[in-house]
Amino acid sequence: MPRVEEKLEALGLQLPPPPGPVAAYVSTVRTGDLVFVSGHGPMRDGQFTDIGKLGRDLDIEAGYQAARLVMLNCLASVKAEIGDLDKITRIVKVLGMVNSAPGFEEQPAVINGASDLLIEILGDRGRHARSAVGMAELPRTRAAPVPGGLRRKPHPERKETAMPRIEERLEALGLQLPPPPSPVAAYVSTVRTGDLVFVSGHGPMRDGRFTGIGKLGRDLDIEAGYQAARLVMLNCLASVKAEIGDLDKITRIVKVLGMVNSAPGFEEQPAVINGASDLLIEILGDRGRHARSAVGMAELPFGISVEIEMVVEVADSND
Repeated sequence: MPRVEEKLEALGLQLPPPPGPVAAYVSTVRTGDLVFVSGHGPMRDGQFTDIGKLGRDLDIEAGYQAARLVMLNCLASVKAEIGDLDKITRIVKVLGMVNSAPGFEEQPAVINGASDLLIEILGDRGRHARSAVGMAELPRTRAAPVPGGLRRKPHPERKETAMPRIEERLEALGLQLPPPPSPVAAYVSTVRTGDLVFVSGHGPMRDGRFTGIGKLGRDLDIEAGYQAARLVMLNCLASVKAEIGDLDKITRIVKVLGMVNSAPGFEEQPAVINGASDLLIEILGDRGRHARSAVGMAELPFGISVEIEMVVEVADSND
């Protein structure tokens, strides 16, 4: 089969420069033979294109082309991680999120723009598991603003030297892990497979009760959302500790999915989920740098403001 970039060229396409992250995360994280890719948008020449909601501002064809462009950006980031797209052996899973007007239900037709491209250039290697869902809001087309009063110094790209234990770092920040929250329905908080721990969605729970109730952009401001996301991450880490016994077994935070209960027009989801991302980097250093998506939801369970799920790489030992 022709090389992947030759296939792209034959289709009249080329990879853009890999887009930079817009908040406190990285574009890709590799663990073993898997590469987890952060949420990407339809970027061309350094600017987001195809702005608006499907079913109101854009038709299905425009959405299909936007999804195709998003996938080109994703592939550019994968190439930056692995060096050569011909190293791809399989596209495993795609999560496609469509900014949808009320009543728009054609998300699969939109995300076909990405799926079709993968199969065109990769053949059977491009056939993937997929979800295609409608979102209430997606982040705005610029880097998230900096809420006043919050530490937002750039996290330097450097190798970590001997670091205090994670719970000592939390204590130094005036924080402590809560008791691990119990699931609220028919699922478990964490599942470990090999060296990966998949963490269920958690909310901002304190003393056995959810806090931070309401919608960002209506009931809560960005600062309140940032603090709620920070609390959610503490709850996630409590569940991870219950699974593996010692947070110092964490070798990498692989992927974070941050979901923000968003009022119509609220587009600052990255600034909110930075509350979780910043905490991970503060306590884990380079091990805390993760791939990430931050998206706006129409509703979240129990009216909570933030829900987060994640994937964590841990040491092989189960002791």
